[in-house]
Amino acid sequence: MTRKYYITAEENPNVFKDQFNINGKRSYSLDFSPWAEDNNTLTSVTWTVKTGQASVTSEALSSNVVTANIEATQEGRSIIEILADTGTEKYSAYLNLYVRDPNRINNELLYDYY
Repeated sequence: MTRKYYITAEENPNVFKDQFNINGKRSYSLDFSPWAEDNNTLTSVTWTVKTGQASVTSEALSSNVVTANIEATQEGRSIIEILADTGTEKYSAYLNLYVRDPNRINNELLYDYY
């Protein structure tokens, strides 16, 4: 399942939040088309893991839409920067991901309940 986000010309949240299970993989797509109409066409994009144990694969840029797959093998928070560059303008967006271990959550809930 792909999570899709849109980067508009003005008043963008530059932090996008999501959560998924440990050892899960999810595709992300950020559509910069509205932003590019007021600026310039994207020429490159860089995905950088700032914190956490996530890995980014299959990065692509096509018609101002950037995509990548993200996988995390460790529970906790991961922050990933997506730096879009037109050659003259740059825009940074961040994915703030919470990776949870469903086995641990279930055990904690059982112990808290009794």
